[in-house]
Amino acid sequence: MIVPMKKVTVVIPDTQVDQALGDLGNLGIIHVTPVTEPRKDEPKSLIDQLGKLQSAARILERECPSANTYNTAEDIVAVAEIIKKLHEFRHQELERFTALQRELERLNPIGDFDLETIKDLEHRGIFIRLYTCSTGQIKSIPNDMAHVVIGHQQDTAYIAAVSKDDEPPLSAFQPFTFPEQSISAIKETIAKVEERLADINGELSQLAPHERQLRVKISELGQQCKLRRIQMGMGALDPLAYLQGYCPTTRFDRLRRAAVEGHWGLLIEDPGEMESPPTLIENRNWIRIISPVFRMLNTLPGYREYDVSLCYLVFFTVFFAFLVGDAGYGILFLTGTFIVDRKMKLDQREPFMLAYVLSIATILWGAVTGNWFGIQSLSEASGIRHLVVPGLNAFSSDSQSLVMLVCFVIGAAHISIAHVIAGFRQRASLRALSHLGWILIISGAFFIVRLLVLEVPMPSFTYGLLVGGAALAVAFAEPQRNIMKAIGIGLARLPMRTMNCFSDIISYIRLFAVGMATLAVAASFNDMAATIGFRTPLLIILSTFILILGHGINIIMALLAVVVHGVRLNMLEFSGHLDMQWSGDEYQPFRIDK
Repeated sequence: MIVPMKKVTVVIPDTQVDQALGDLGNLGIIHVTPVTEPRKDEPKSLIDQLGKLQSAARILERECPSANTYNTAEDIVAVAEIIKKLHEFRHQELERFTALQRELERLNPIGDFDLETIKDLEHRGIFIRLYTCSTGQIKSIPNDMAHVVIGHQQDTAYIAAVSKDDEPPLSAFQPFTFPEQSISAIKETIAKVEERLADINGELSQLAPHERQLRVKISELGQQCKLRRIQMGMGALDPLAYLQGYCPTTRFDRLRRAAVEGHWGLLIEDPGEMESPPTLIENRNWIRIISPVFRMLNTLPGYREYDVSLCYLVFFTVFFAFLVGDAGYGILFLTGTFIVDRKMKLDQREPFMLAYVLSIATILWGAVTGNWFGIQSLSEASGIRHLVVPGLNAFSSDSQSLVMLVCFVIGAAHISIAHVIAGFRQRASLRALSHLGWILIISGAFFIVRLLVLEVPMPSFTYGLLVGGAALAVAFAEPQRNIMKAIGIGLARLPMRTMNCFSDIISYIRLFAVGMATLAVAASFNDMAATIGFRTPLLIILSTFILILGHGINIIMALLAVVVHGVRLNMLEFSGHLDMQWSGDEYQPFRIDK
């Protein structure tokens, strides 16, 4: 459920602001909204120091990850400056090292040389130029041209041409840029750079024990920045100061007791219609397992929207099972989840519990459809064939119509539930009747879709559902005293929304289509491996590789389909009928970490 919020104003004597903010931060229940917008560049000095410390801590963590001892320093900010400069110097030296290595690789085919001798010859009027050409072009060099082939690299020849003037003697060939240093000089420079890099790494290692102190200081500065921003966003009525924010009703008693103890003034109001309080969702543990999906999508319902966690969990589980559709894959998911869960032992249980639920649902759906790794013979094996529902058998073409019908039923039920939720929210208003009308229209649309896709005759009451639903949807879309205006608004919305009902129900056929595609891909790789056979050790290795690769790709494609289609049906089709914008701001109370 979305927890109701109260807008609160806490009034404090301006001489007690620091103490009161510390108490409020320790309390950690008010989502503070600034009364006056603080400047973004303030507090600048604290932010600059925090940035330096965070950068230094990341460098130490990356360069010396094993450092975990604690060492005091008189000025940890100065230490951070040293670390940052060492890192920048190291980066420069690494770039220089890379450039020297590239130059060395470029010069290796021509061998070492004495650069001073070449310059001395130029002063005497003898010029040496370097060129590259294919080995076949060497014969085209004029006989009177003094040259020597000084190296080869694959089909490329390196030529040194000698002339008594500064004009290029072999202008038709590709010039080879003369180096600024000889190979031996470059190697000496590389050695010096490596020595400097070793010194820098040594200095960073010596500074590594400061990492824990850096982390402590980062935490302290973070708290100071937070306090400073809160303080700058407070309002002032000399000799009083005040801050505003939102407090969940479930935690309001704690705020009231703190106000009495701290001798603060406390103004409590209901949020105004134009205000946007933050969203706090609190559910039972078994419903909260869907929260990792919301975090992954970075979606949150608005304060005045709906908490659809339960509905989302139920249908997302069904969609996952349909889209993957393979009991064998479900066993792999379940086993992998169990191994990772036992190994990591994280406090965050929601992702693992969700993975368990999705895996079990996939196994159940795969078992009733007889799909085990896309192998038909497994569905006929003793002990497994009794689990298969004949009308849903994935390997029978006769089952396709029933599976599609199930998908349409799921779709009609899913979007009808959206209108049930919206109608219940508006039960005190005549608008609830318009949602009843849309449920009737969806029911009629279901029978029409069943006729168009599956060629099942419509029941005689289908048109009654559509007409009755349309009448309710039009009449009560915007109930008001001006009846004609209300009907006009309803009529304007009716055509497009009715078409949406048809298209939304049909879109649930993707559950059938993707599930069949997953089965077809698995069966194709199985057939490929069977064609190669398992007669010799080499064929066994090849066939096993094909099976592992093929099913691995198929699992990845199925999981991507869940992200694309399973999420879409909840976020677009279902949420569209709820008129949800997912516009919520997360409840983030002002809290000082201890």
